[in-house]
Amino acid sequence: MKFVKLSKKSISNTYLSIVFLSMLLAAGMGNALAKKATASSALENTAAEITQNQIKTKIEAINTQQGIDEATKTQLLTLYQAAQENLANVESIAAKTIDFERAIKQAPEKTKKLLREIEQTQQKLTKQKIEDFTKISGEELEQRLIFEKEKSSNLDEQIKTFEKELILQNERPQLIRPETTAAQQALEEAQKKRVILTSATGSKLVNEARQIQLNTLIAARNAELKMLTVEANSNFVRVELLKTELQLLNIQKDALSPVIATIESLANERRQKEALHIQNELTQAEKTVSGKHSLIQQATRENIQYSRDLQAVTTKIETYSELKNKVDATTKAIENDFKSAEKKISLAGLSPVLGKILREQQRNLGGQGQLSLESETIQNETALTSLEQFKIEDKLKLFSDMDAHLKGVMSQQVDNALPADDRMMIQAELRVLLNNQKDLLNKLTIADTAYLRTLGDFDFAKQQMQTQANKFADYLNEHLLWVKSAAPINSDYARGLYDSASWLLSPLNWLDLVKDTLAIAQQNVLLSLIAILASLVLPVVWSWSKQQLKVIAEKIERIYTDNFYHTLKA
Repeated sequence: MKFVKLSKKSISNTYLSIVFLSMLLAAGMGNALAKKATASSALENTAAEITQNQIKTKIEAINTQQGIDEATKTQLLTLYQAAQENLANVESIAAKTIDFERAIKQAPEKTKKLLREIEQTQQKLTKQKIEDFTKISGEELEQRLIFEKEKSSNLDEQIKTFEKELILQNERPQLIRPETTAAQQALEEAQKKRVILTSATGSKLVNEARQIQLNTLIAARNAELKMLTVEANSNFVRVELLKTELQLLNIQKDALSPVIATIESLANERRQKEALHIQNELTQAEKTVSGKHSLIQQATRENIQYSRDLQAVTTKIETYSELKNKVDATTKAIENDFKSAEKKISLAGLSPVLGKILREQQRNLGGQGQLSLESETIQNETALTSLEQFKIEDKLKLFSDMDAHLKGVMSQQVDNALPADDRMMIQAELRVLLNNQKDLLNKLTIADTAYLRTLGDFDFAKQQMQTQANKFADYLNEHLLWVKSAAPINSDYARGLYDSASWLLSPLNWLDLVKDTLAIAQQNVLLSLIAILASLVLPVVWSWSKQQLKVIAEKIERIYTDNFYHTLKA
């Protein structure tokens, strides 16, 4: 083997030549890659150049163009309509992507602002002073109660909406992965079809339509992949924002609860005092009305009855308001247990200990029968109250023209032969009583309306509680099915069974039983004697009764010996 000795200059020249050739090759490859990227970019941007109006124009041209067979026309229209749908998807997906990108920038700042608002609200709650409602009139107080309850109801609806959205967004990270994979596979498949289409032969119109359809489909898939990526990146900040908004709504609702409770308590107290005051006045009037004209006595008794009805309705309102508060508390407890169970199971899974706790909660959940019974009672109460309200409104129509009504009553029920002074006195007293009756009927109408509203609120609260209980029960039924309720049978089980049998058959244990029985008998002598006598007498009486019943049955079966006395004797 011969070795050639190279000079430094030769080596340097050789190195420079290699570098130069490498640069040429790199430049060539770069140009090729650039051309390929440019071509790919041009293909990707083709969809962006196509607009809905252009496709619409092509569809109109196909419909009006002559010389195209029906099969080709149908194929072209189908492809262009698919392209239209793809472009519509690109627009909607782009809008969602913008929303997710905006959430990444804005959600953290919104969350901080809400957290500051929550902190301020909590500080206000600690120093919260309930507004003084004692200076508000009864009608204004009722209107304020309706307004506050409406606010609370709106907050409930918002809370439910946010809770559903929060559950959905918590599940999205697990769903985004398969959706991304599916979109990527669909994109690759569409790209392969587009490559194949470049060398395809056939109708130029069909190939052009298919090219546009594939380009728009690829654009839609690319837009979807971008949206899914941005959605995944923004999921955490959006979930945190939802949690914060939900927390603020719950705090705002909690702030309303004492206000509503105060108004309800004050309204009920006023109704009770007013009804009691009227009742006392009318009772006093009833004592002084004896000996007066029968018309005066009748009007006084009617007023007393209306006042008692008002007091009864007020009591019912207070009762059902308290029941509704209890139901709301129960619903909240069930909801908290449900959330706690979901969190424990999702974090740690089910264990026998947790399964035992959840089974206890399952047993404590209410049944459907009780709710159906209470709903039926509420429906009956609602129907009766509505009927009474209709009667009162019908009665109030008589007082629309008090003078005419008073004149009619006087002419029908007061003797015309009475002296004018007596008639005038009766009319004056009757006018006062009828005015009082009108006021009572108006108050009774307001009370009935409040009672109907309270019944509706209570019924809705019960339904909400049952809905929440059913959801929790279904969840427990689904998950507790896979938790073992007892340990498997093994050698320890057989050993425990032997120990239990030995304890049961032990003479010493039976001797302890006899001693304890005698001790109890000595402590309760009278009851023990009654128990012994009953044990001796009842079997004898039972045997005698059976014989007597047989004799009575034979007599009843015959017409000539039958008598009602036999039935009483039996």
